[in-house]
Amino acid sequence: MITAIVLARCNSSRLKNKHFYKINDDELINIIYKNLKENDLISEIILATGTIKENKKFKNYFKKNKKIYFHKNNENVTERIYEVTKKIKNKYCVLISGDCCLTDNDFIKRLYNQIKNTNYDFIKSDKKLVHEGITLFRTKIWKKVNQLSLRSHQQEHPGYIVKEFPKLFKIGKFVPKKYEFYRPIRLSVDTESDLDFMNLNARYLKKQNKQFNLKEVLKSKNFNYINTHVTQKKAIEEKKNNFIILTSQSKKEGLGHFSRSKIIFREINEVLTSSVKIYCIGKSFFDESFIYRERLKFLKKINYSLFEANDTIIIDLPKNQIKKLDLIKLKKNKIIFIDNYKNLKNSMTIIPSIRNPNKIKKNFLIGKNYLILPRKSFLYKEVNLNRNQNFFLNSGSIKISKDFINFISDNNLNLIVGRLISKKQIKLLKDKKIKYLVNPKNLFEILSSSKEIFCKFGVSTYELISIGKTPIIYDFNEVGERLKDIKFLFKKGLVKLIRNNKIISNKKVLKISINTCLNNLIKVIQ
Repeated sequence: MITAIVLARCNSSRLKNKHFYKINDDELINIIYKNLKENDLISEIILATGTIKENKKFKNYFKKNKKIYFHKNNENVTERIYEVTKKIKNKYCVLISGDCCLTDNDFIKRLYNQIKNTNYDFIKSDKKLVHEGITLFRTKIWKKVNQLSLRSHQQEHPGYIVKEFPKLFKIGKFVPKKYEFYRPIRLSVDTESDLDFMNLNARYLKKQNKQFNLKEVLKSKNFNYINTHVTQKKAIEEKKNNFIILTSQSKKEGLGHFSRSKIIFREINEVLTSSVKIYCIGKSFFDESFIYRERLKFLKKINYSLFEANDTIIIDLPKNQIKKLDLIKLKKNKIIFIDNYKNLKNSMTIIPSIRNPNKIKKNFLIGKNYLILPRKSFLYKEVNLNRNQNFFLNSGSIKISKDFINFISDNNLNLIVGRLISKKQIKLLKDKKIKYLVNPKNLFEILSSSKEIFCKFGVSTYELISIGKTPIIYDFNEVGERLKDIKFLFKKGLVKLIRNNKIISNKKVLKISINTCLNNLIKVIQ
C-alpha cells in the first residue's frame, strides 16, 4: 500500500492561497483529494504544509476530517517530508504537488507495480513525461535525501538532490505509455492563466459529458494557448530586479490607468517570475477581479522611499500626476512610461494606440503591436450565448447627465457602470428606471454575449476589440489626438460611430494579435 503526501502551503510566492481557488465549482485541493481517494492502492493521505500560523486555512477548511502535518519551517520542504515519513508504516509513499489537480491514478499504479518487489529507492522514466508533481519512493530512503539536502534549493525543491546526484540512489527505470511523453503543456496551477486553462478545460469536458482528468485534457487540445506563456520557476533562480507599477484611479480620471496596470502586473508575474507590486494613488477599495490583492497598495501621495535603486518603475498615470513626479529621485531607476511621453535618458515610452504619429520620437513605441490588452480576452472570444441585449459600458469617468440618460433610454440600453459611481447617480438611474449593473464580476462574459456595445473612447474600447467586439463610440465631443484615434479605428473597421442618430461602420481590415502585443510588452519591460 501507499501513503500519499500532498505538499501545499498558503503563502505561494506567485499566487497566494491558490489551493482554495475553484475549478468548475470545486476547490483545487479538494479535487486532488477526490482523485487520490479513488486510488485503491492509497491507504492514507497526509497534507504536509508549513507553519500553522501561515497555513491555518488548511485546518479550517478540512476541520477534523483530514491528517495534516504543520512543519516549523515553510521553506524546507525536504525536511517537512522527512518528518512526515518517520510516522508512516507503508513501505512506499507518493509525493503529490498540491497545485497539480490532474493527478493520474493510472500513472501512480504503474509506478507502484514497477517498483514493488524490487530494492529500488525511486522509479523514474529516462524520458521527460507530461506528469507534474508526482514522485513515488521507498519511504525510508527519504532520511538519506534529507541528510544530503544541505543547500537551500535542495531543501525547497523536494528530491532535487536525487536529480543532482542520481548515483547515490537505486533508481529503477519506469516504462511509460505513449500518452505520457512530454509535450509543451502546463498542468500545475501557479498563476491566474493556469486557473483559466483548468477552468476552460473543465467546463468544456463537462459539456461533452466527459471527466475532467489528465487523459481527457490531453485529448482535447483546445486551450493549450491559454498558459503556454507562463514561465516555470527554476530551482536556482538568478537574482532579478524588482518591478514597481505606479498608477492611479479617481472619479475624474476613471479606472483606465489602473485597469491597464493590472494587465502589466499579470504579464510580469507570469512570464518574468519577478517580484512585482502595484502602488495606486487613490482611495482604497476591494478589487474582487484582481486575485493578487496582497501585492496592491494604495497611496494618498507618492512615497519615494518605496523605490529602491535597481527597481524598474512602470508609470501609468494621467498627465497632471506625472507633472507632480520628482523624476530626479528616480534617476537610478529604469523607467517605462505608459501613454505619456517623457524624454529621459533612462526611460522608454509605450503608447497603447494603433495610430502612429507623424513624428517617431526617441525611446518611443506605438502601433497595433504595442497595445496593452487583457489576457482574459482569450477566455471570452469563445463564449456563445444569446446575443439579444445591448449595453453601454461606462468607462468609469462618464457623468450621468440628463443627455446621457436620454441617450440610454432612447436606445433601450442596459448600463454597466464602474464602482466609482455615486449614490446620487444611482438614485437618478433608479428614478429614470434605467436598467444597470454596478461593477459586475463577470463583466467580460456579459460583454461577449451582448449584441451591441456602446462606450466612450478609452482603455475599454481596446478591451472590447480584444474580445472580438466592434464597439460603438459615443464620442462626447472628443477633440485632438483622441478624435484622430477614433477616426483611425473607424477607418480600419474596429469601431462603429453614430452619425445623425444612425450607427455607421466600415469593413474590418486590421487584425490584432494579443500574443504579439503582450510578448512585445515583456520585451520592453525586461
